[in-house]
Amino acid sequence: MSPEIIVAIIGLFGVLITTFFSMAKTRKNNLRGSQLEKELDLQRGALSFNNFLTNWGVVYTEIDKLLHTTEIDRFLILRAWNGTLTPKWTTAVYQMRRGSQEPVSYVHFELDSDYVDKLRSVMMNGSIYFNVNEIEDSYTKQIYNMENIKSSMWSLISEEQVDVSSKAITYCSFASVKGPISKSTQMKCKLIANRLEEVASKS
Repeated sequence: MSPEIIVAIIGLFGVLITTFFSMAKTRKNNLRGSQLEKELDLQRGALSFNNFLTNWGVVYTEIDKLLHTTEIDRFLILRAWNGTLTPKWTTAVYQMRRGSQEPVSYVHFELDSDYVDKLRSVMMNGSIYFNVNEIEDSYTKQIYNMENIKSSMWSLISEEQVDVSSKAITYCSFASVKGPISKSTQMKCKLIANRLEEVASKS
């Protein structure tokens, strides 16, 4: 085989490899774009959350009591997107805070790997609890330190199948600026999360 033919074959091989990776990258970007479009549509609907909120009057009273009689200072309902790719954003669709705390806008908050792992644990186990000073440096720790939060409990409310490969994850966060959340308060949070799950199932 002549040197010219060998050079031509090597050149063709290089072109094929470049084309393959270019096509793979394009496909991945298209998939990301499709997921983003779906999530934006979903989140726009989730921000109002009307069907859910109009049926939760009794639960609201229980959460308000929790904020006034226990170490819980902040309550959030959030929704994240679990699509074909790793979840990328979460949005706080509702907030209740004790006293004069100012609401913080968490709309399409970008998730890091630690947050994604926590969400997966919530989906598998129903709830998680952690003290902020014991978790690794992450977006969660940075946000909680910014808000002076010392401990938090996340609980699953619902998983809504959007299509064959995507679902919306609705969950809530109970947090305290005072220190650890006691076992008895964690149980009260769990009972409220169960009530929220029941309300969500009827919405």
